[in-house]
This record gives sequence, structure tokens and C-alpha cells, in this order.
Amino acid sequence: APLRELDDGQYILRTQWQSAPAMDVPLLLVGRLAATVEARIAAIERFGAQLASMELPRKDALLADYEHAAGFLRTAWGQIQSGTADVPTVAGVRRTLEQYELTRQRILEGHDPWAGRTGDLRLAFRSRATGRLEPYRLVLPDTYRTDGSTPVFMALNGTEDRFLDRG
Repeated sequence: APLRELDDGQYILRTQWQSAPAMDVPLLLVGRLAATVEARIAAIERFGAQLASMELPRKDALLADYEHAAGFLRTAWGQIQSGTADVPTVAGVRRTLEQYELTRQRILEGHDPWAGRTGDLRLAFRSRATGRLEPYRLVLPDTYRTDGSTPVFMALNGTEDRFLDRG
């Protein structure tokens, strides 16, 4: 199939030249993502800057979340562009874009941005002790209940991506 008709994702390209043995080469397509990612990241950055002037509960948490998301997306997209990214990085970019676009929509509609959310959430907080931005990931199962009866998983201190994305 022509490459433009293929969905983004991982493929194996089998190559063979004359009598040489066939060679399988992994190929990671990101053309559809590439068509929109710059504009989507810029929109997340703009909204993160707008948050500072908004009256919102837990605004500090949202500011930290958006700052981290923008940094993660710029770094990960740079890896994708340079050819050094792996499949989990591409999946992380997609997941983070969707997470922060939904968070923005919920805020603008006047809803709690975190209420009822499940899945793998990329978040951050600003440390009171050091002032540094501290990223973490929170994984809430689809069956999550707020009464404390559902187990959740949190990864922080620099382990969040290595542990959750590498399997």
C-alpha cells in the first residue's frame, strides 16, 4: 500500500536487493501526527499561559500540569523528528495531546478538569521545597471509584516514563 494510505504506527519493511538475503527493517510512521502536532502543541502552550489570568480552583496544579505537558511534548516531538524516538514515545505524545485538549475543553466549559478521568494521566506539581517542576504519572483504571476501593498506580521521581512506557 502507498505510505500515505497507511495509519501511523509501527511496520516492518522487508527489503531485498538482487541476490542478497531479505532484510526486515522496522519503520515507524508518524505522518498523520506530524500534520497537526505543531499546532496542537502551540495551542497547549497558549492555553497554559492563559491559565495564569484565570480564576480557577487548584490553578497552581493546572499551571504545573500544562508547563510539564508542553515541555514533554516539545522534547518528545524533537526525538520523533530526529528519528531517535521509539513507539512508546509516539504513543505518549498522542496520549498527552488528547489529555490536555480534553482538560482545556473541560475548563472552558466550567467543569472540573479531573472529575471522572481515568487512564494514564501525565501530571506535575511544583515542589514547595525546591521550586522545581516535578512530573508524575497517575494511572486510574476505568473502574476507578473515589471511595478509595480501587487501586491506582502513581510513578514519580524520574521513573514515570521508563517504568510505564517500556513495559
